[in-house]
Amino acid sequence: MERQEIREKIWQYLHGALTTSSRGGSHLHNRQVLLNDFQRHFQSIKPNESWEFGSLNWQIVREEIHGLYTANVLLPGYAGGNGSGSVFTISMFGAECINTGDILPFDPDGYVKALRQRIPTIDAVAVAYMHESVACFSRQFLLSSTITLGAASEKSIIVLIETFADAISDAGQKAAFKKKTQNARLYVKYKLFKDELEKRKGAIPANLLRDFDVKVDSIFNFIRLNRNAAGHPTGTNVDRSGLQANLQMFASYAESIYALIGHLRNNPV
Repeated sequence: MERQEIREKIWQYLHGALTTSSRGGSHLHNRQVLLNDFQRHFQSIKPNESWEFGSLNWQIVREEIHGLYTANVLLPGYAGGNGSGSVFTISMFGAECINTGDILPFDPDGYVKALRQRIPTIDAVAVAYMHESVACFSRQFLLSSTITLGAASEKSIIVLIETFADAISDAGQKAAFKKKTQNARLYVKYKLFKDELEKRKGAIPANLLRDFDVKVDSIFNFIRLNRNAAGHPTGTNVDRSGLQANLQMFASYAESIYALIGHLRNNPV
């Protein structure tokens, strides 16, 4: 059984156990789960594989449980007291994440897999930074997560602007736009792109630009401002729930960007 599948099965088990517990039909009292529960769970879904203590599969399960502990999804022991390493409590934060389905920000590999499936043409550099961002988030390195999220966004926007420049049909106008944007700061480069895009939007299908200000423009600026604040020693505090929302939102944001990039690669403006 692959690690990614084990990770997903752990989340599914916790979700099912938490849901059953909330209805009063489980021994999962006060969001507590036993280490043996995980073993029985995997033995029931994969009876032909080894889930005994000491097996490689079981080591992976323990490593993934430890990852949930460092992400503040699981707490060691009982909620209001002591406990051995065989008892865990689902934290209030963890219960909220499990109930709302916010799993991917704790799963860098799963996040990247889902991102690539949703956007097959996404830039590899942007993906690398997103993997780093999610990994930092899962370990509560919120400043680092914010900065690398900003880098992934920046790379995607740069690819969009460069693709747009190459798609300009008039050679003189293309050269002029590239000259203006070549050494400009990102914000200035993006503003020049938006101005030029407005002039040429008639050459682009309306569905690709529908709600562009909401789906792309506002998110780009929000991520950029957060990255700037996190990337300088200003003493800024990163709100974890807000960052988590940004990580979840990035996929739809990038999807809009790369849909436009795909069109521009095959159609002049």
